[in-house]
Amino acid sequence: MKTAMPSIEDIRRYFDYLPSGHLAWKIKPNKRIVVGGLAGCITPSGYVQIIFQRVHIGAHRLIWAWHNGDWPKHDIDHVNMDRSDNRIENLRQATRSQNKYNTAKQVDNTSGYKGVDFHKRRSIWRARISVSGKVLYLGAFNTSQEAASAYNAAACKYHGEFARLA
Repeated sequence: MKTAMPSIEDIRRYFDYLPSGHLAWKIKPNKRIVVGGLAGCITPSGYVQIIFQRVHIGAHRLIWAWHNGDWPKHDIDHVNMDRSDNRIENLRQATRSQNKYNTAKQVDNTSGYKGVDFHKRRSIWRARISVSGKVLYLGAFNTSQEAASAYNAAACKYHGEFARLA
């Protein structure tokens, strides 16, 4: 059973939005809360999470709703990739694919560039990009820089404003 989200009216009644990207309590919902105190805590994955009306909610989603008067229809993407930076100018709605486009290179990446890997058997650098769940092969290159350039061009073409360059 899906839990009902709090109303926008309740969000605006209980919280003040601060330009720093935080929410502060305006009303004391229980004895542990301090009026004026910052709401939420940072999760192990780096997001700020708030428990409000017995629902665990990402602060980025609450802030979006507070500002726009409606719950987001899709994911909320952090433009600068900092999951705890919830300033409204750093938040934008994104489909799941768009949100995944705006990610850093994988932690096990050895080329130093997003979308670029070395093919040992052929001794070449390859560039690949994911578009709407499908991987597109962009070609083989002599240097990792050439492959990264190909990836960047494709990212701009296919990912648009959500492109995270190599």
